[in-house]
Amino acid sequence: MLPPHGCCLHGPEGPFDVAFSNATLHWVKDQSAVLRGVRSCLEPAGRILFQMGGRGNARDLVEILDELVARDPWKPHFDGFEFPYAFLGPKSTARSWRPRISGRSGWS
Repeated sequence: MLPPHGCCLHGPEGPFDVAFSNATLHWVKDQSAVLRGVRSCLEPAGRILFQMGGRGNARDLVEILDELVARDPWKPHFDGFEFPYAFLGPKSTARSWRPRISGRSGWS
């Protein structure tokens, strides 16, 4: 678990050997900060298992939300709002994350 300021929490035995997240990271705007924090909390050969929304699986939800916020009574509250979240496919995620997690033994 990472506190909001990004400082790493270690377990009672030291750094963690695995980090797990389920259906969360795709809603985080600053994924780089999360990845840096996770990386700093893991053993050198530590692993991550992040399950998150992928390309296309939130399409229906996003389309419905787009329709709703475009009309009253919601429209004034969303004026200028840009959907900041990404639902990437495996290749796009790998391209996006690789520079943020590489350079550590066992991370590629």
